[in-house]
Amino acid sequence: MKILLSLTIFLLSFSIFIGQSFAESTGNIDLLLKYDNGNKASIESTSLKIYKDFDKNPITEIQVQSNPVQITNLPLNHKYKIELYYNDHFQSVDYYDLTKTTNNFEINVKLPGGIKLEVFYQDGQTPIPNASIFFKTMSGKIVGFDQTDFNGDTVRFWLPQTINNDYYSVEVVIDPQLKYTYTPLQIQSSLSKDIKIVTKWPKIINSAITVEVYKDEKTKVSESDGPLTIQVNDKKKSKVVDSLVSYKGDAVISNIPVGTYAFHVVSKNTGEVIASKKVTLSGSHEPIKIFTNDPQLNFEGSYCNCVAFRLDDVQDYFLSNSQIQMMKLFEEEEAGLTVGVIGGVTGNDPRIVNAIKEQLQTNPRFEIANHSWNNRVLTSLSSESQEELIKNTDTKIQELFQVKPHTFIPPENIFEDETISYLKKYDYDNLSASVQTDVPSKIVKSDFYHFNTAVSTAKLDPVTSYWNHNSKEKILESIDDSLFDYGYAVVMMHPYEFSNYDGGAYINEANQTKFEELKVVISTLKSKGYSLLPVGKIDEYDSVIFEKIIKNQTNTSENVNCNCVAFKIDNVQDFWLNDVQNNLINTFSENNVPVTTSIIGKFFGSDPKTVDFLKQQIQDKKVDVAVRGWELVDHSLYETEEQSSSIEQTNNQISKKLGMQSEIFSIPFGKFNNYTISASKQNNIAYVSAMITTDTLNVKSYPRHIPETSYLPNLLDDDPFLQGTIIEKMLLKIKDQQKKYGYALISTQPSDFAIRDGEFKNQINEDKMKLLEELISTLKENNIKIVSLTDIPQESLFEKYPAWIKHVYVWYEQGKITDMELENAINNLTSRMIVVPR
Repeated sequence: MKILLSLTIFLLSFSIFIGQSFAESTGNIDLLLKYDNGNKASIESTSLKIYKDFDKNPITEIQVQSNPVQITNLPLNHKYKIELYYNDHFQSVDYYDLTKTTNNFEINVKLPGGIKLEVFYQDGQTPIPNASIFFKTMSGKIVGFDQTDFNGDTVRFWLPQTINNDYYSVEVVIDPQLKYTYTPLQIQSSLSKDIKIVTKWPKIINSAITVEVYKDEKTKVSESDGPLTIQVNDKKKSKVVDSLVSYKGDAVISNIPVGTYAFHVVSKNTGEVIASKKVTLSGSHEPIKIFTNDPQLNFEGSYCNCVAFRLDDVQDYFLSNSQIQMMKLFEEEEAGLTVGVIGGVTGNDPRIVNAIKEQLQTNPRFEIANHSWNNRVLTSLSSESQEELIKNTDTKIQELFQVKPHTFIPPENIFEDETISYLKKYDYDNLSASVQTDVPSKIVKSDFYHFNTAVSTAKLDPVTSYWNHNSKEKILESIDDSLFDYGYAVVMMHPYEFSNYDGGAYINEANQTKFEELKVVISTLKSKGYSLLPVGKIDEYDSVIFEKIIKNQTNTSENVNCNCVAFKIDNVQDFWLNDVQNNLINTFSENNVPVTTSIIGKFFGSDPKTVDFLKQQIQDKKVDVAVRGWELVDHSLYETEEQSSSIEQTNNQISKKLGMQSEIFSIPFGKFNNYTISASKQNNIAYVSAMITTDTLNVKSYPRHIPETSYLPNLLDDDPFLQGTIIEKMLLKIKDQQKKYGYALISTQPSDFAIRDGEFKNQINEDKMKLLEELISTLKENNIKIVSLTDIPQESLFEKYPAWIKHVYVWYEQGKITDMELENAINNLTSRMIVVPR
């Protein structure tokens, strides 16, 4: 028994010893990276490879994220080789004998060297301005970018030194098709150095360039094809040179700068462009062949003439008002928008999530792109980490929005070949980076596309963190340049540049000036005939069809025909144009015509002239009053609570000053969402009035939807495409609306009838007021009923029945009869064949 007990104790002690031995068998190294001068080293794009003893393969590789960097779980009592790399360039190596569990160790790294470039044409004397300069490692990773100034100089780049046979390459790009590579560039000193690069391009091509014009693949044009001219335009569409085509079908040009041009074959008699070809001139050329019979023979790639807008950094809470307004703007403009969603910070903000969901339902040109999990540059991460970020964001987008993204926007537009391999693995077929980090190829059919941005609405100042805005003219110019260079344009945007800047920081308030400028850009692009697509549809530019999504699918307007017109005066408020305002309302009341007036709550109640006049009009039952909101703002940017508060505050003010509660909400700018309807229900709003462009008539819902069908000044304008007097044309427009929608609701506001001399004056424009009175008279003469906004549901449903039948439903609405009494009344009318059921 004693022997057995002793053996048990021994085995227990041995197992404890073994356990302690294994627990203490690994150690950690806190590794400090230092320059030769003793300063702490930069860790940008730095990685480590750790080898044990004489192993030829590393036991671990680490992307350095901090300095010191901790190397953990290394078995004790081994010698480790630690290699340091900058991207794929070797930088340093050292060895460490690991005998303790906790260790501190330092590795020295050579100081970076400073390189400034001076770039010249072939003569070595003429500097090249505005050339794009890319510094690349041996594997092609871009580690520096700049554009030369008018002296052909770059900034000074500070790059890690090259060790042994490692080297950098410098790519000089003066056009997407004109690239010159300077290599090898070795940096073997920490001293500053200037390098002169002389490219192979002449400033001016003096030698003759022959252009051959063919009418089929083998036959040149001849004298019988008429006099033809070759006209050469630059990317700004300015004519550079022209030359007459000879009777042999040839033309010759010379004395033209290197670059890319559009060569047009033009009929000298009519000025018609018969054929075109984009040609890059580098200084030595075979004859340029242009075919007039088949335009596709003149192009190596496709040119879609399409523009995509890309909103980066979409995420929870961050400048959310600008994000939401941007989405709504593109929906209203029926333009393509790709939003780059950052997966790790999206999903908790209901405003952002619901805004994206709404766009997916209402805007067929809306696209969600994967913008990675966070803003970390992918090339600074291990391949496994890259895959994890791509996969996690992909999963998050599918969980939140039930859509699979197929477009990827890399953070800071930086990626590498491994990034592409993982994107293909997860079924992505589009990547959108920047032409500064990845020069794209022409549009040719492929299983993976690079649609990179060459245009941005602003540029970040890295010192101040302020986004310097590009003017709308500059944006449009850059779009045209990109279309010329690549056949498409992608415009990069961020919430920053569309938010207000106050006190040294961006605030959650939309910059309306910049939104208005963006609307001008979109309008200009449409006027030029460009297609506005999301990034992921550029490759389908010649086949994609966007089905228009109709909101409010419960529309019942096909059953409506009330032969009636209603009027609405919006934005009633204190003091501002109060004489015009009262006169306008009085015009309706004096003509015994009902009108609805919508009040802005915050600016109502202090002006006796306005308040007393309205109070009397209400007592005389000549006007209805509607809520316009506490302030004149786009309510669709807010959720239920904020919208409900706006309606409630305004109704409280109306009740306090006018002694009544309104059941009508005249929605500012016609913009609303599901929160608007919820807020309306909470405040017992029975009628909501948006615009026919954003809503449809629905007299069976609660609240009832009665959108305005036109704006009065648009009716007053003299339309040159219609015949008759202004009043006759107005009547035609109203009848057209009645035919199309079953009714007409016309809105106006006091400023429409004020004299304007630079600024609005509180004086009536007598001519416009006279036209309004004539319109009212003409409607009456044509037996078109003028009703209140709230009468439209009854008028539309009971137009074909005797007037007294309406009262049954009016009583029901007012709660004067029960459901059973209404049913009995309907059965009675049916049995007497007054109402015939379908």
